[in-house]
Amino acid sequence: YEDYSQQLARLILGNYLEFSNKRKFFRKNPMKPNTYETVEVDFPEIDADTLFEYEICISSELPKNKARIAETANQLMEKQMQYNKQNGGANGVQLITEEEWLEMQDLPFKERMMQRMGMQRELDMVEQAEDFLRDAGFRQVRVRIHGDMARIEVYPDSIAAALEMRERIVLRLKGIGFAYVALDLQGYRTGSLNEPILNR
Repeated sequence: YEDYSQQLARLILGNYLEFSNKRKFFRKNPMKPNTYETVEVDFPEIDADTLFEYEICISSELPKNKARIAETANQLMEKQMQYNKQNGGANGVQLITEEEWLEMQDLPFKERMMQRMGMQRELDMVEQAEDFLRDAGFRQVRVRIHGDMARIEVYPDSIAAALEMRERIVLRLKGIGFAYVALDLQGYRTGSLNEPILNR
C-alpha cells in the first residue's frame, strides 16, 4: 500500500501541475482548532521542479467494489457542497469535480452524460474567454476550440493589439482551462470551422 500510495500521490501532483487550473481546497486551521480555512493553489504558476512536502495516510480499507467507490465520491461531494454553502458559495472549493464524481458512479448511460457535461463545459470556457477579450477592447472576437487549444479570431486590424496583450491573454485563457492558446493570423471570419472540410 505504501509504494502504491506514493506512486499515486506523484501521479496526482504531476497531473495537477501539467493540466490543472487554479483550484481551491479546505484544510484544518492550525491556529484555530475545529475550524477550517480555504487554500487556493495556483497550479499553472508552480515550477515542475518544486519539491512538495506531504503526508500520506494509508488505510487497508480501500474501496473494493463499485458501491463503495460511489459512496466515497458521494461523501466528497457532500463535504464540498456543505463547506461552500457555509461560506456563501464564494470560495469554490473543489474536492471533486462533477466529472470525477460521475466517473465513480455505476449509472446507465454514464458515458453519454459525461459527453454532454464536457460539451457544456467547453461552451462555458468559450463564453468566459470571449467575455474577457471583449472587456479587453476587441470589437469582434470568436474563440474556437480544437481539442485542448483555443484559437482566437479578431478583426485583422486588431491582430497587432492582440499580440501586444499576448502574455495577459495566454495567462487568462490558461486559467480558464485551455492548455494552448493560438491567434489566427487570418483574422475573424464566419465559417472558419468548416474550412478543413471545404478545402478537401
